[in-house]
Amino acid sequence: MEWLYHTTFWQEVPTNFFRCIDGTAESRYNGTVANGNDFFESGAFRLKKETYLRLYRWAFPRQKMLALFNRAVTLGVYGWFIGLCAWLLVTSLWDFIRLILVCGGSFVALSLFRRAFNAPRPYEVFGIPPVIPKETRGKSFPSRHVFSIFIIGACTCVLFPWVGAVLCGLGFLLAAVRVVTGVHFVKDVLAGCIIGLVCGFGGMALPFWPL
Repeated sequence: MEWLYHTTFWQEVPTNFFRCIDGTAESRYNGTVANGNDFFESGAFRLKKETYLRLYRWAFPRQKMLALFNRAVTLGVYGWFIGLCAWLLVTSLWDFIRLILVCGGSFVALSLFRRAFNAPRPYEVFGIPPVIPKETRGKSFPSRHVFSIFIIGACTCVLFPWVGAVLCGLGFLLAAVRVVTGVHFVKDVLAGCIIGLVCGFGGMALPFWPL
């Protein structure tokens, strides 16, 4: 993935990207042909064409900063989840089991759905490299990154409301980053947010028999 950070390449990307969006153009990224006009007219993408062009123009010069934020938030949230599990394992075995069942079961179910639905990602549709390093093909809907942070945030809210609120706040920022960097559409992150909150709060509210 080092080629993604080559200065000359990134100076050339906006021109190629805008040619691709404005009509049919060959992609340097995957050697395919993408027709941006057909895609925007299909209604699958809810933002106006000009709006997404502005987002990409803003994101390209900031790709290292956005990649760092994306990685830091992701690792930080998963680190918190591991720490929370360890703490509950010692203090409340039932809450630990419930947390694992809710988060683990939802994560597996969402992953299976994504694989079956296999929606394309923006960088596949547009035929351009994503702003942050990403090589996954398909499996865009819903966003699993956004789902994960919101389900962990929702579960945390039940136990530590202020910490959960902070995690959800980071979730909105992460969702925005995933869109402007071209790895997800708005509908992907919106679905991930809603499903994560519903599964998190709903799962933790279910009446289980304590051990």
